[in-house]
Amino acid sequence: RYMDLINFSQGITDLDDRLPDLLEFHHLRYSPVFKLLNVKYTLLPPQIIPDPEYFVPRVETDRMTVYLNREYLPRCYIVPEAAVIRDRELILYSLLSPHFDARALVILEDESAPRIRGGGVPGAGQARITSYSPHRVEIRAETDRAGYLVLADTFFPGWRAFVGEEEAEIYRANYVQRAVHLEPGRHQVEFVYRPASFRIGAAVSAAALAASAGLLLSGRGDKKWPSGGQAKRG
Repeated sequence: RYMDLINFSQGITDLDDRLPDLLEFHHLRYSPVFKLLNVKYTLLPPQIIPDPEYFVPRVETDRMTVYLNREYLPRCYIVPEAAVIRDRELILYSLLSPHFDARALVILEDESAPRIRGGGVPGAGQARITSYSPHRVEIRAETDRAGYLVLADTFFPGWRAFVGEEEAEIYRANYVQRAVHLEPGRHQVEFVYRPASFRIGAAVSAAALAASAGLLLSGRGDKKWPSGGQAKRG
């Protein structure tokens, strides 16, 4: 999906005929996608020239140039309105539209997601990442009305979200990102990576440990010691 979005932003629309991890362009044109994906820096080989209006070179070598993207959204933010779209091409065209404002509208794909309308006005609240690691993201959020907390990180199975002490549904947002619905108020939000494979492995390990402990205790119970015997260190 991430490659779909990037390729689509460069005018490659026949996505079904492309390898999923293949990027094909020689001139990186600017797209709202780079702003949406929180892309601050882009590393490109010399043969790919980006749009100089938006990409500013910062570090240059013979093999690679690091460009600064003049426009990028924060890693997390709160959006006051949501739309549910299921069609892939319609989602991609919507995200690439010059009229699309990611701070005012989030595109979801789950029909069960709570519907909210913010009148197309951004700024439903504030969100700030307080802790970030590969397996856990902690965010403080505050909003005066219902909204969606959007995290620019990629949507991926195995992630779970908690708003305060309650587990919350993670919705696929803007084709590749994560979103959690928030009611008005202050919230502590956590994204925790707990894949099923980890839970299964932990359960198997716990069962094996319990079985080993049972066998050990059983063996000790059957051991007969001579009356008045003493243990000596060898």
